[in-house]
Amino acid sequence: MKKIVLSLAVCASVSFANEGLLDELGVSAFLSSESESILGEFGIPSKQEESMLSVDAGMWYISWNQASTASDMLKNASDAINTTYNIESSLAYVMKLNLKYKYLSWSTEYYNKASASSSADEASGLNIGISLLDYIPYINVEMKYVKADFKGGINAIRASDGATSDGSFATTLNIADIIIYPFNDYLGFGYRSYEYEVPQDLYLIDNSDGTLAGISGIDDINYKGSFYTVVLDNKRIVDVKTNYNGLVYSASYGIGKLSPTSTTNAALNKYYAESDAQYYDVLVGYAYKVKSKDSFDYGVTVGYRYNKIVTSANKASNSDNYSLITEFNTEFHGPIINLTLSY
Repeated sequence: MKKIVLSLAVCASVSFANEGLLDELGVSAFLSSESESILGEFGIPSKQEESMLSVDAGMWYISWNQASTASDMLKNASDAINTTYNIESSLAYVMKLNLKYKYLSWSTEYYNKASASSSADEASGLNIGISLLDYIPYINVEMKYVKADFKGGINAIRASDGATSDGSFATTLNIADIIIYPFNDYLGFGYRSYEYEVPQDLYLIDNSDGTLAGISGIDDINYKGSFYTVVLDNKRIVDVKTNYNGLVYSASYGIGKLSPTSTTNAALNKYYAESDAQYYDVLVGYAYKVKSKDSFDYGVTVGYRYNKIVTSANKASNSDNYSLITEFNTEFHGPIINLTLSY
């Protein structure tokens, strides 16, 4: 998977005129504790500094699962083509570089997963992030671009006679996000543009009675659509801290629609049914970073990444008589551990 992230982040601060009085009353310590608890921090380190440079090295056990669910909408189950996808679960090696200077923060992550049994079974990724911090008062705007590629095996079995077909497949994924954090640095709302190409079974349905109208098979389908999203995230802030002891999380949820088209038979495109869709992107874990007496600091992060998208066709198309039905569910997940060295 290749991933590019562009973020614009902003923080606002409030100061009190009489900090000495607040210190005497213990109020400032209470306020500090409350603000850190929002971050998910278990303890308040002696120094809250941000690193100019940090390097992460680790491993991620990646599992990729996809299921075609279009056949579930058929009136007669014997018309189905049962399709399965296979990418072997295995370890990916991860390297990440974070840089920060004044208003600018930059991160680059690379990971690679290759199967020991098949060179055609693989996934790799590049994540690049750019953030502008403390630049626009009271609002944080984040933009992301994601590009992903997967390779694996595909198997299809026709229910009516048991005929089978095996082969390999390659998928491509492109995502663009814009997220606005209007209240704080953790809760955001946004918009996602989504494009995904994958081989899949498809069925032309008679809208009047739901029966198969005579066209079924497997084709490369290109989905395009958009989502409205909500985001809860502290990872961007934790990544640039030199010392931290607590939760790290990044979670987003979206509701939207996807429009499928054939990449090999354009004559069918007018029949495709638009799909309702939902997605979940979650990273949750624990980070421990130590501010050392020497120039370089160190830490460890352990967690779990989970991504899922679910689609459901609407049985409606540009034709009044027929709908070409496609559906899929995809999951991409696994535990991860990173060791950090920062300056």
